[in-house]
Amino acid sequence: MKNLYINTGNTTTIFEELNSALGGTMTSTGEENKILLKSDLVKGRIKSTIFNEGACYIQFNLSFTEDVNISIESTKNTPLFFAYSGYGEIAHSFGYQNDQFKLKAGKSAVINTGGSLNTILSFKKNSRIEFSILGLATTPSNSHQTNEMRNKLRDLFVTENSNSIYKGKSNRRIIENIKKLNEISCKSTASYLAKKKLVHEILEFEIEQYTDGWVHAAEKINQFVQEKVTEVKAFIGSVFSFPTEHSAF
Repeated sequence: MKNLYINTGNTTTIFEELNSALGGTMTSTGEENKILLKSDLVKGRIKSTIFNEGACYIQFNLSFTEDVNISIESTKNTPLFFAYSGYGEIAHSFGYQNDQFKLKAGKSAVINTGGSLNTILSFKKNSRIEFSILGLATTPSNSHQTNEMRNKLRDLFVTENSNSIYKGKSNRRIIENIKKLNEISCKSTASYLAKKKLVHEILEFEIEQYTDGWVHAAEKINQFVQEKVTEVKAFIGSVFSFPTEHSAF
């Protein structure tokens, strides 16, 4: 098992920390960065785009030759992380002693890392993984629009001085936006603005899916239906197992 450490959770420096920990070759063009990895430990690439107001989008395509843990330091100013798995499986825990949550392909999670425990990402050897992380600083910004969205996200996901994780479900619109983000490869101003728009939409979709009353109502209805189906099955089973006057015994 290989243990690696990222000593900051800041959105503007985490990419450099990843490059140092994994021993890659980093290139930068404006707000876009790329790490190429070709070592005895890991092969693949990591791409990132840093946006104004403390947001970043990082895309991972990796394959490790050993089991690896990456520990990311938690601080009061550590951003919210929205994680999306496209291929393979990643395990997450707060600290090494707590239970792991496995993020599988097509699923997502919202990770609040404001507590004292580090965020641990675990990867299995010889398993290709593709996943994306959208990081957003929760401290106030100079933009009224950004602050409005940030406040909503803080109300939904941030518990002061505490670690927490929200295990998301598949969301078609978010998956489509992640796919579009990963397909934008040019480094022009237009591509940067296109990415920024997609990131903004993803955050809006996250707010919507955790606050939409219809979603919660549907979940309650589904739970009710499942309970009734179980009751009916139990009733039918008891009817057919109950002896009648025509029984042989």
